[in-house]
Amino acid sequence: MKKGIVMEIDDAFLTLLTPEGEFLRTRNQKRQYIIGEEITFFPISSDNASRSIIMRNLLKRKTIWAICVMTALFIFLGSMIPMNQDNKAYAYMSIDVNPSIELGINKKMQVVELNGFNKEGKKIISAITNWKNKDVSQLAKIILNEMKKEGYLKSNQPIIISTVRTNGSEQQVEAKLNENLNEIKAKANEERLEVTLYKGTEEEREKAHHLGITTGKYYENQMESNLTEQRKDNSKQELENKNLTPTQPSELILPPGQVKKQSENNTPRADEPVNNGVKNNEKHGDDNFIPPGQLKKMDEDQTNQNYGQMKKQEEFKENPKQNYGQKKKQEEINQNQNHKPKHDD
Repeated sequence: MKKGIVMEIDDAFLTLLTPEGEFLRTRNQKRQYIIGEEITFFPISSDNASRSIIMRNLLKRKTIWAICVMTALFIFLGSMIPMNQDNKAYAYMSIDVNPSIELGINKKMQVVELNGFNKEGKKIISAITNWKNKDVSQLAKIILNEMKKEGYLKSNQPIIISTVRTNGSEQQVEAKLNENLNEIKAKANEERLEVTLYKGTEEEREKAHHLGITTGKYYENQMESNLTEQRKDNSKQELENKNLTPTQPSELILPPGQVKKQSENNTPRADEPVNNGVKNNEKHGDDNFIPPGQLKKMDEDQTNQNYGQMKKQEEFKENPKQNYGQKKKQEEINQNQNHKPKHDD
């Protein structure tokens, strides 16, 4: 063991100056050292020191190499991630007239997928080249122009444009998508088309693809199905209401007496205009014509009058005193009327 003053410090070794003027090396014990500090140490031979230095350099080189490799790997992976995102569809847009076409759109609003879902749709996209990574609004306009060229677009032709988002909504991407939809809608309006915009779900898209159609066509079929069901329900309700409607009076089976009474009630009065203002008695050509109901009423009134007179006579017989007073009073009234002076005519 020797003593020496610390002259140099590195990660693996210390360089020390001994009282004899020698520069020796010792291993760094991983404690706090200060330049100029005197410590006791075990020197290591020059051969061991050389080997340690070589090993240390190798380790440093391996570390640097590993860092370079990892850096290159991260750079490569970082460059691949945006490329994968550019090739991945963020949303799907379908255009349905008679041709049915679906477009896959990435977050940059570039078309990365283009599929025809019927014979007409496949014919349209077969005539379109260089569509990969083209702006969706530009490609949609090209598709509409190709449909017009093939005679599929007519004035007031209904067209359904549906969109389906595959990932979580992102505000900036949604704003770009809405801008493109507005441009496509404006182009359709220029062609005088009846545009229907529909926002579908991934579940609806899966169901539509299972049926071999686009999301827009699936929506159209659902609307037609709902309309058919509504018509059936309305027809059923009308039939139920018809069955619940009371039978008309002409269809009722009434007793004879009620039939006679109803006939009397429905008979118009003699002074009541019927048939464009012609009176009922004028219709028969007899000014004195009286309906049967009126005759019956007159008979009933006459009977009631006779009955009242008979009742008064019976009361006179039962109470002659009271009747005598009334008779006398009536005679006085008659005498007074006879004594009134007569006026000259």
